[in-house]
Amino acid sequence: MKIAYADYELQAFNTLNALAKDVKRQGALLRVTFAPDLIGYADCHPWTELGDIPLKEQLEHLRYQQFTPLTRGAVALAQIDAQARFQGKSLFQQAIPASHFLVTNLLEWTSAHMRKIEQQGYTHVKFKMGRHPSEEAHHLLKLCTSSSLKIRLDFNETLTQACFQQFLRRIEELQFQVDFIEDPFPFDAQAWANIQQEGWTLACDRQAAMASQYPEAARVLIVKPTLHTREEWQSWTCQTRIVTSYLGHPLEQAAAAYVASQLDGEHSCVHGLHSHHAYQPHAFSHCLNWHGPQFSVPPGCGFGFDRELQQLEWVELQ
Repeated sequence: MKIAYADYELQAFNTLNALAKDVKRQGALLRVTFAPDLIGYADCHPWTELGDIPLKEQLEHLRYQQFTPLTRGAVALAQIDAQARFQGKSLFQQAIPASHFLVTNLLEWTSAHMRKIEQQGYTHVKFKMGRHPSEEAHHLLKLCTSSSLKIRLDFNETLTQACFQQFLRRIEELQFQVDFIEDPFPFDAQAWANIQQEGWTLACDRQAAMASQYPEAARVLIVKPTLHTREEWQSWTCQTRIVTSYLGHPLEQAAAAYVASQLDGEHSCVHGLHSHHAYQPHAFSHCLNWHGPQFSVPPGCGFGFDRELQQLEWVELQ
């Protein structure tokens, strides 16, 4: 197996979440040669704020074929992509479920924004939370009481249990509008179960494998194909599974969309596949849908983007 990479930089529209510090995100696309005619592509977009090792170290480990959770997932996706490219076919043979709209800057969001995405056909909106919980609770009440959109909230484990309980009391009147709340604080089966008994639905992302054993504590599991293997998410059958991207490159979004089409062929859920809205448009994201909840399939074989991938400068990992 030989691996080459192409660095990229994504310019964010705004700070991406409660833990992000920069408005520019660094990552690398990987070109993995499994055999002379078997070449696939994937994304390596680490979030050091969430525990990933930096990109330079990810690539250095790859040089010696030492895999992190992120690169192990990337190589597995690249192999799926390679098989399809070898056969000259797209991986998008099944329709892709709808997506929610991702909002990374809640306090700058207005009722006009809510009306606009409703008009585009979105039914669900997901807010990144946790920077200023008290202000965010107040702003949510202003935004959502006159909206028909279902709400998803993602805290990335930034709160304490006590702070989260206080937050829930502040937004109590929105309880039936909240679809789920993701990772309010680190997963604790008993504490989360107690909250769900109060009528809230919790979703687990960072400890999804553990939470899969406790549906009474997390009714929803977040599937991130770049981190979770097919064997993992296929075994998570007791809870609702929502596929989301890792907020990386559009190639990674396409891989997540493929997994969503496999996991949810009946389109019973709304997933999170439109993270390109968080970044300024570029050559790859121009291939995706910027209006409405449906995912636009990028042209080409495998996960697509044939022309864009051919135009990159690749550096071999020696």
